Amino acid sequence: MSLLHQQLQALSRLTVRRALQRLRSEGLIVVVQSRGTFVLGERERTTVTVSKGDQVQARMPDPEERRRYALHDGEPVIVVTRTNGNVEAYGAHSVTVVGA
Repeated sequence: MSLLHQQLQALSRLTVRRALQRLRSEGLIVVVQSRGTFVLGERERTTVTVSKGDQVQARMPDPEERRRYALHDGEPVIVVTRTNGNVEAYGAHSVTVVGA
């Protein structure tokens, strides 16, 4: 039996469960009921430029926002409020915010 195999057998269920939850919260895996756990491919990233006076907020989405923006469980939403009052929202795992 290989050393890696021995080490994997020594992990507790709690340790594995916590590791999977962490990967899920970081948007790296997705759990599909009755099918299994899958590694997500790299998402295309959007670059959002913010100007002086714009406000950026990162928070957990409500269920409606999760559906509207196709967010994974545990993925925060990035909300940009422009100085003119326009509001934009993005999934945190698919956006890069830069200053002007």
